[in-house]
Amino acid sequence: MDAQTHKIDFDDIASSARSQVKGCRLSGDINNLKILVVCDDMTEQMVDCIINASNNSLQHMGGLAADLLTKAGPILQEECTNHIKKHGPLKTGDVFASNPGKLKCKKVIHAVGPRYDGGRRNEESLLQKAILNTMKEANQLMMKSIAVPAISSSIFGYPVKKSVPLIVDACLSFAHKSLTEIRFVDINMQTIDLFIETLKSLPNFKLKSELAPKDILIAPMQIKSNENKSTPEV
Repeated sequence: MDAQTHKIDFDDIASSARSQVKGCRLSGDINNLKILVVCDDMTEQMVDCIINASNNSLQHMGGLAADLLTKAGPILQEECTNHIKKHGPLKTGDVFASNPGKLKCKKVIHAVGPRYDGGRRNEESLLQKAILNTMKEANQLMMKSIAVPAISSSIFGYPVKKSVPLIVDACLSFAHKSLTEIRFVDINMQTIDLFIETLKSLPNFKLKSELAPKDILIAPMQIKSNENKSTPEV
C-alpha cells in the first residue's frame, strides 16, 4: 500500500479528541499558538506533520528515524532515496518533506541537525536553522499541527540542556501562518522536563494544564537499529 492509497480523514478528527492527547504533560499557549509537551511515542502522534531527525543521506537506519520507517512502510525510504539520487545529499540544517506512508500524519519533514562537537562547529546556529526550516516548510505546506523531537540530542550527541532551549526558541520565533499547534514530543522524562522548564520560563507562555510524571502511563517504544550501516540517525 503506498502513500497515495493510504488515506486518513484528518478533517473528521474532533477537536475535543485532539485536546486529550495521550501522554500530555503540559498544555498552554503563546500568542494564540497551542503548545503541548507530550511524553509518548512520536510515531503515534495524530498531527498534520512530524519532524524526523535525519542524516544527510536520508537513510533511516537508527533511532527515531528507523522507528518511523517501520511504521510508515518502505514507501517512506523509497521517496527519500529517490530525492537524494536526484538532488544529492542534504546539508546540515536542510529539510525535505515526504509523504507519510502508513503514519498517522499528512507529511514527514526530515531535518538534518548538527553533530555536536563541543560548540566548535557552529552547532547552535545550525540546529536553529534546521528547526526554522522545518517551520517554514510546514507553513508552506499549510500544515496546522506539528510534532517536534529533540533533534540532534541522541546519536548526534547534542546535550539536551543546550538543545531544548534552542529548539523551543526557534519554533516560537518563526512567524507562523498556518500552524496553530506545536507539540514537543519525547519518550525520555529528562527531555520532557526540560521542555516544560523552558516553556514555563517564558513570560508570554500561558499555562493551561500540567500533569506530574506519576499521572502518565507510557508504553515503551522499541528503537530500531542496524549495526551493519555506517551512518546513524539522530
